[in-house]
Amino acid sequence: MTSFSDPYAYHDAIHAAQVKAVFIGDGDFRATLASVDLDGLTLQSGSENLPRTFAFLAPQDQASIFFLADEHQSPLQNNGAALSPGELVAFRPGTFNSQQTAGPCDWASLALAPDRLDEVFRAVTGRDPPSWPETHILRPPPSSWLRLMRLHATVMRLARVAPQALSDAGIARGLQSGVEHALALCLDEAAPVRTSLARGHHRMVVRRLEEAAEMAPDRPLYLSEVCAAIGVPERTLRVSCQEQLGMGPIRYLWLRRMNLAHRALRRADPASTSVTAVATDHGFWELGRFSVAYRKLYGRSPSATLQHRS
Repeated sequence: MTSFSDPYAYHDAIHAAQVKAVFIGDGDFRATLASVDLDGLTLQSGSENLPRTFAFLAPQDQASIFFLADEHQSPLQNNGAALSPGELVAFRPGTFNSQQTAGPCDWASLALAPDRLDEVFRAVTGRDPPSWPETHILRPPPSSWLRLMRLHATVMRLARVAPQALSDAGIARGLQSGVEHALALCLDEAAPVRTSLARGHHRMVVRRLEEAAEMAPDRPLYLSEVCAAIGVPERTLRVSCQEQLGMGPIRYLWLRRMNLAHRALRRADPASTSVTAVATDHGFWELGRFSVAYRKLYGRSPSATLQHRS
């Protein structure tokens, strides 16, 4: 298990996900992340202490399943839809996604090759796996979800307190088989949680917004400019961002640049980098306003961040 105080290092370490943007709530960020590989089945668990929003690409070459690891915690928003304990997110490989939490969060994930998941599903159920065109939320029977959650927790606990047990081929193979079997039953017995076609369209709008922002990380983007670049009217852009990210597009773009500046300050060498250089590199030309906004957002001045780089 690895502990993190840098949210960017934390999200960079999440298995195979390409995190595009990270926004963390007020306070000192603390998180832990653990990962176990069982012959191609990757299990991860994470624990975070602050609200966060992030946008990411699901792994291109793996089937990924995500769920909340504490059956009593509050729901989070996944692509604008509530994900509650007892439900699973099945990410379509390579798709753009967003998540928002309102407070501390404990989560778990599974990832394996799509062909392997299909093979396990057929072996367990005797049928071909269902075909879902997009990322979706599933609600399996409570007993099936609890079994999967507890098996996942058992593997992660063994990795923490008795890692030598996972080096035993027989034990590792038995755990892998148990988790894969439980996952196949969850997928077979689950009812899809209904979602609207509009929500899928809004997710694509936000993906195009993120792509436009990636092309211009060093300057502010104007709303009319963004709408023209991604080919949607302003109202659609606003509705999409509010649903998928919990904020409007101007706030998102501003926070995105602030977070890039924050990340750069955390990682820069104070002997060769200045706050002014970092601020202007990210399109903040009014240094006084930048410093005030930065302190309000992160609880310390830009210069203090630079001097305490991680």
